Amino acid sequence: MTTDHRRKASELNPDAVMVEFSPDVTRSFARLEAMVQGSEHFDGDVLLNLQELAAGKTLFSVTDALGTVAQIARETHRHIQATKDTRAEEALQQLTTELCGAREAPPIILLRSPRIGRNEGA
Repeated sequence: MTTDHRRKASELNPDAVMVEFSPDVTRSFARLEAMVQGSEHFDGDVLLNLQELAAGKTLFSVTDALGTVAQIARETHRHIQATKDTRAEEALQQLTTELCGAREAPPIILLRSPRIGRNEGA
């Protein structure tokens, strides 16, 4: 027997649910962006995504948001390994703390949560 929680979660489409990061998380993205700006060890396309997040862009699907944050973390680690940049390491740690819900305000806000119809994607 499936619980209501499991049934409801399976009806959400992570590509259609849009998220907004909290102001604290957005500020953490901005701090991190300032640390890696101009780094030859940080992918340019990922930097553009980081700049959008630092500017407060809200139109990210759950899938895109998770993938983008993972890419940012990977590129930041690459930058830190190459440069030993402790300020970038601290900025990434702060971002991680904020994303884990260090404050009482939620780090991510769902903007809409459409349901998947019976004939829609998997």
